[in-house]
Amino acid sequence: MNQVEEQDTIHPQDNLQPVVGIISLERGIGNKVFLYVDGYLVKFYETPNEPLKSSNSSLQIGLEGSPDKSFFNGDIDDIYLYARSVSEIESMELYSNTGFGSTTQQTILTNRAIERSPFNGFIPKPVIPIVATITSIIFLPLWHLFGTLIIEFLSDYKSEKIIDYKSTKKSFTEKLNQINIPFIPMSTADIFNLFLAVIVFSLAMSWTWSTTLGEMLGLFILNLFIVGFIFTIREMFRLKYSKKHAIKT
Repeated sequence: MNQVEEQDTIHPQDNLQPVVGIISLERGIGNKVFLYVDGYLVKFYETPNEPLKSSNSSLQIGLEGSPDKSFFNGDIDDIYLYARSVSEIESMELYSNTGFGSTTQQTILTNRAIERSPFNGFIPKPVIPIVATITSIIFLPLWHLFGTLIIEFLSDYKSEKIIDYKSTKKSFTEKLNQINIPFIPMSTADIFNLFLAVIVFSLAMSWTWSTTLGEMLGLFILNLFIVGFIFTIREMFRLKYSKKHAIKT
């Protein structure tokens, strides 16, 4: 177990109390656990409402089976509980082979998408990523169907009084196909459908993994670029090989 520098060593003070047995610490009080090994303070731990169990030779912080549980054994001199407000910079984590890292750094590295998901609280956390991904994928064909129905509706919707006039005119889709955009080997109707699919799929992904409007807008802009790039590459390959093999798509 690594030792901290001598100037970082903190000796027990009058307001430090030894921890014995099993206790539960309340969030917001600023309780702090000091772990001394061979006279050196090697562990700072701010306990956010986690049970703490100690003995003469071991220390356990966190629930049994929890991935955040910390466990130490060996020659432990003293375990003290220090009740005062602690900043994140002061609160340090000890890892077996990597030394010290601040809780701020560890918070940044923690993926909290599951906690922020709208599905949290309705379904078990282990299956939230699977359900969220399936939900997002389902949105794509549904939107393709919805977009097709809307376009066809706009194409075919005419007043009964001008049915004859409608039959002499080209549909909305045909008019779109007549518009050619330079350097893009796609019909205008395909571009329109692709654009709408990218928007809705990006919106579905953003809604699934965000809880606030600000988070959703940020993810939406990012997903527009990512999903748009993937869909465009897919469409280019589709057009290339369907034309090469004379496949109607």
